[in-house]
Amino acid sequence: MTTTAGHAAAPALPAASAHVAGPRAAWPDEGATSFGARTAGALAVGGGALVTIAVAAPHLAHHALLAGALLALAATTAAGAVAALRGPGRAPRAAAGAATATGAAVLVVAPAWGLVGTAAVTAGALTLGGAVLLGAAARTPVARAGRAPGPWARLGVLAVGALLASAATVHGLAATEAGAHAVPHGSHGLLLDPGAHGHHG
Repeated sequence: MTTTAGHAAAPALPAASAHVAGPRAAWPDEGATSFGARTAGALAVGGGALVTIAVAAPHLAHHALLAGALLALAATTAAGAVAALRGPGRAPRAAAGAATATGAAVLVVAPAWGLVGTAAVTAGALTLGGAVLLGAAARTPVARAGRAPGPWARLGVLAVGALLASAATVHGLAATEAGAHAVPHGSHGLLLDPGAHGHHG
């Protein structure tokens, strides 16, 4: 009887493997559209969070509470974007919520600081636009996900998404106070006093 009971308990083993079907096991079921939306959204949100940090940081001295809260929110959003890049699951949905809050906050706070320009608009557009894409990817049912993209397709989406997001991010960063004091590209090196030349004998 113990032998038959032992054999009868064997079919219960597949139930133990059910908990293994977490987000990583579900990645092959993520369709090309969902993957593209999640990847592009995460890259845009990450770039928008960086621009938001550059917008808020110079105001810590005079608006410590408000600037500190915006910095914390942007840092959380950046971390959420990195988590969303790792794969589908709860991370894209959480990142979408944080990005929505960050985008709305920077568009409200920046005008109060007299910043109505490229930096604030870029930060808001990247975070809010990325939030829409992340939300769409998170709401895509597995049954409608379509065919999973191959490795080359994934690499292509990552490359194009990174190129577009980085271009927009750099454009936004250049319009911030930190960008205004940045050393122009190609002029790195020792800066000499122009007045020191022409006085040698």
